Amino acid sequence: MLKKNHKNKFIDDGFSFYKALIAKKKIFTLFEVFKLLLNTDNNYKSFDSRYLSENIVKIKRKNPEKITYLYKNIVHVSAFINLFEDYAIRKIAAKLIDANPDALIISEHQFRIDYPSDKKHTLNWHQDAVFYPQDPKGRNSLVCNISLHNINKSMGSTILLKGSHKGGILKYQKIKGNSKRSGQRQISLKKKYKYETIETNIGDVSFYDARLIHKSGRNISSNVRFSCIARIFNPVDKDYNSFEKISQKLK
Repeated sequence: MLKKNHKNKFIDDGFSFYKALIAKKKIFTLFEVFKLLLNTDNNYKSFDSRYLSENIVKIKRKNPEKITYLYKNIVHVSAFINLFEDYAIRKIAAKLIDANPDALIISEHQFRIDYPSDKKHTLNWHQDAVFYPQDPKGRNSLVCNISLHNINKSMGSTILLKGSHKGGILKYQKIKGNSKRSGQRQISLKKKYKYETIETNIGDVSFYDARLIHKSGRNISSNVRFSCIARIFNPVDKDYNSFEKISQKLK
């Protein structure tokens, strides 16, 4: 399943991409749970539904507690967790970071709803490694992004800087969030990189090195962009920080 050119691309560019890795059936199962949690109209057919895009914007404006409830709970439901526990994902991730697929820790899940023209939740250039102290050097962890529907550049696909992971973890500016902008750990680029914006279809999966510099594209379309993300760690690695150690540091 993991072709040599995929592993080479990951080593050289810091990311790799797999078409239709996750069965549509699994994503449709999550979509049914999504509708239950949102507790709204059942006429939506999929995450691609234009009707859904129009109405979720209205819900966000008129009944934001529904969106908050969705965010807080969908990442914990079985249908969401099962996407990332798919053996195809674990097998590829294990080969990319030379780990045992049954010993991986897949956690730090996120469900994103990126609204048209929204600037508040758009992250500038950053590295995921600085957010997750489980792997302080960022050498043995991955970001995994599963596409829930068809996403093109106008909808704000993630922009990845090729080879930027080779520079290690960089200094960043910590910007506190406010009512107009999400908190940031933003990098000021001092080197030019080639970039790639990945357009996806339902079930496509991308993996990227936790040190890879990337940012959210801006959604200039009239459609909402949905995505689900997790981080994958190798607990056997000598640099890994256990969750207990992290908890103690925060006390």
